[in-house]
Amino acid sequence: MLDMNFIRNNPEAVKENIRKKFQDEKLPLVDKAIELDKQYRTYKAMDDNLRNQKNVVSKEIGKLIGQGKKEEAEEVKKQVTAQAQRLKELEAREEELEGGYLALEGGCRAGVCGRWTDGRVRGITSICIRLARAVTGCADGCMYYLYAQGRPVSALTLSPPGLGKTTLLRDMARQLSNGTRWGAGVNVAVADERRE
Repeated sequence: MLDMNFIRNNPEAVKENIRKKFQDEKLPLVDKAIELDKQYRTYKAMDDNLRNQKNVVSKEIGKLIGQGKKEEAEEVKKQVTAQAQRLKELEAREEELEGGYLALEGGCRAGVCGRWTDGRVRGITSICIRLARAVTGCADGCMYYLYAQGRPVSALTLSPPGLGKTTLLRDMARQLSNGTRWGAGVNVAVADERRE
């Protein structure tokens, strides 16, 4: 895993290292990591700015009410409400970033690394991109166990991180949907909290 500052300041060196490993399909991910980092820093700055504006405007409302200028105070309250909605949107995106995972197109995922505080990643230091890839047939050896009397049964797949559970699940879902020699195809839906 590379430090985000290094990626940000040396994107061509990172890309050259990827080329040396003959993994050219990963080259666009360097730019994606830089873009995610930029988004995070932009959202954080906007969030901080909106919070400061909200504090200033809230004090202004208090002064206006104290001066008996209720109509002006109501107009300023409308501004605060609009800013609060924008702040809520920014916090949602920031929360997704600080949650540790971002879903990318094509089933890829970015793991966001930094200091873990209060159940969130703070001060992002690096981004680890996980490439999704289909390995057709990888579930062949376990499909037999997913059927009883020609019908699919429940199963639990356990393993340490990084050993291919999602890849296996993808192939199991594909085979269950298409049908196998142990049973006909069925409708398959996969619910995944990390949107892989």
